[in-house]
Amino acid sequence: SPSSSPPASSLSPLESTMKRVEAIFRSRLFVPSTLTFKITRSDYTCLKVFRLAARLGGRHLRELRLDGSDYGLTTSICDLSLCSRLEILNLRACRGLKDISILEECRFIKELELNSETLEDISPLSCLTQLRKLTLTCPRLKQLNLKVISKLHSLQELSIRHNSHVEHLDFLLGLRDLKKLELTFLSSLHDATSLNTLPQLSKLKVLGCSRVVITNKLPVTNHDY
Repeated sequence: SPSSSPPASSLSPLESTMKRVEAIFRSRLFVPSTLTFKITRSDYTCLKVFRLAARLGGRHLRELRLDGSDYGLTTSICDLSLCSRLEILNLRACRGLKDISILEECRFIKELELNSETLEDISPLSCLTQLRKLTLTCPRLKQLNLKVISKLHSLQELSIRHNSHVEHLDFLLGLRDLKKLELTFLSSLHDATSLNTLPQLSKLKVLGCSRVVITNKLPVTNHDY
């Protein structure tokens, strides 16, 4: 019977690459533990990459990075349910992401970057008890949404970027192991007193937060404010 697969000439560059890499994987020559994709064309959708990662790596996959300048419109990362052993997840190329509930099944994540213009709920992060490094570039997150960060007691590095809703830093309370903190372009931030509750803080970067005054009495050895 005729093959149902589309002719090679009709495949996008990403689809062609996916087929070649998947063929190698099926030959059992290797099982990938790291996949890195740079999204540079509009037809390179993040959703296709998630499905590829799930098929190729599955529970063997430890690191997945999606990066690039021409961002996909992915709103769901449900395919990550097959990658429950992930330790490093970079979703910089997923600016349309709306739902991260599937991360509740990825409890081994140690490093996470979210860059979404639509994400409003990050409560699933409370399940990531091993998280060491978190970067959030999510302008729609409200002050209340950030409260979940205070439950991430293993956190050592935190970056909060480009958000006009953050007024204070009470979500830092309880982060006694936090060593590095970056606060950039938080235009409404005016209360930074919670910084004094971080005994391990050694590096602090504050940029574009014109309403807040940072005291020089903070116990940091490396600062930029």
